[in-house]
Amino acid sequence: MPVSYLLRVMRYAKLFNTPFAICCLLLINRLFAEKFSESEALAAQLEQSNQILEIKVSERTKELKDKQKQRNSFMMNIFDDLRTPLFVLNGCVERVSSVPERIRQELPVIKDRLDFVQHLAEDLFLMAKLEDRQVILETERVPIGELLDRVIKACFLVSEKKDVLLEYNKYNDSITWGDEYRLEQAFQNLIINAIYYTKPKGKMYVDLKSSDNMAYITIVDTGVGISPEDLDKIFDRYYRVSGTEKHQSSGLG
Repeated sequence: MPVSYLLRVMRYAKLFNTPFAICCLLLINRLFAEKFSESEALAAQLEQSNQILEIKVSERTKELKDKQKQRNSFMMNIFDDLRTPLFVLNGCVERVSSVPERIRQELPVIKDRLDFVQHLAEDLFLMAKLEDRQVILETERVPIGELLDRVIKACFLVSEKKDVLLEYNKYNDSITWGDEYRLEQAFQNLIINAIYYTKPKGKMYVDLKSSDNMAYITIVDTGVGISPEDLDKIFDRYYRVSGTEKHQSSGLG
């Protein structure tokens, strides 16, 4: 029974005799006691829920930390597994002499790509060591033309195997500031992906021009392309355009 209702009854029924007033006060006291008990019970339930939540959060945090440790350990193991064979291959390439002329001409490209993969392996080790998993960028003067020369030489081998015509035009060179290795990595991924998504007998063009202290690099291919609705997903690591899942590449088709 609401307390306000009892007070109205006492006020309007003019029942302010002492016994009745005492009974009403006792009743009101009991109602307050019941509500207080309910409040204490709810507070106890809330405290219990908070404790359970804290336990679950603690368990989940520990689980995530354990997974991160496993990930770092896995990456460091990969680095150890890659480092030795890459070192051996580099040494073999440097000592190879009695091979056909065509293969000998490609040895510098093979050596360059081995160095590149070795750098990737070292990155893997670095990422495992860094708590925030951020890769450090080293800014320096970078000759874009020389950088693209190396990338194109490596990509020519892939385009020949894929039967894709790769045409490279360097009209003039340019100097920029940036992380040379990261720029090389970005251009290689972009060009290799374009080759993979271009059908055999297709064509691909890479042009380098510089003007007014700006470098303009144009990459055009006859591949499947990217529709306007997919452009906002171009930096999603694992997103693929519908119908391109069969292509073995590292980016958006």
